[in-house]
Amino acid sequence: MVKYNIFSRINQGGLKLTPQEIRHALHQVTSADLVADLVRSTDAIREDGTIDDKKMATEEGKAFVKVTEGKIRTKRMEDRNFATRFVSFYLIDYKEYEPDMDSFMNRGMGKIKELKQEGIRKLKDDFKAAVELAYEIFGNDAFRKRLDLAEPRKPINKAIFEVFSVLIAKLSIAERMVLADKKERLKSEFMEFLRNDKERYFQSVTTGTALKDMVYIRFSLTEKMILKTLAHHRKP
Repeated sequence: MVKYNIFSRINQGGLKLTPQEIRHALHQVTSADLVADLVRSTDAIREDGTIDDKKMATEEGKAFVKVTEGKIRTKRMEDRNFATRFVSFYLIDYKEYEPDMDSFMNRGMGKIKELKQEGIRKLKDDFKAAVELAYEIFGNDAFRKRLDLAEPRKPINKAIFEVFSVLIAKLSIAERMVLADKKERLKSEFMEFLRNDKERYFQSVTTGTALKDMVYIRFSLTEKMILKTLAHHRKP
């Protein structure tokens, strides 16, 4: 964190780095590579025309680009910002979130270093499963605010991506299968929350999304929504 603040303060002149670019510079090797792997959908080509075998397209990256329809820019590492949010809330419980978001994401990047190889593999598998299931459930509305089926489609929402990708990733395989089976119910519940709880849920994915209360509201209510869908399935 101290290094991040120093780097941020001397980040003067020329093209100013984004917080994600600073994170990438400070968390090289394992941490930065993992985040990059989550969103890399094409092979990196060297100057001589050969493929860099350390930067080949990943299945996770292909899944991410498919569900986001390539709308999240690679320029200035915006796509890695999405991935870092996932990693941070995947590795640190949302109840432990303390603002600001940049500081929290730096903590998340630091947590990657504590993972063993099997932990890294599980994180990647859970990320891929989460974005694929989100696409199966919501289709091209995945990670977007949809209040009514008749309204125009909205842009991808970073807060919705964060909460749904993490909470789905933390489910068991059996629970994910239930959500897929009950996708119409979950979609309906999601729109109801957005329409009818504007003071809390809608606001939590719209304004002040990095505030502690907003993070808690969107995670706790989305978790409640998912658990309600799973509980409905268990009823005789």
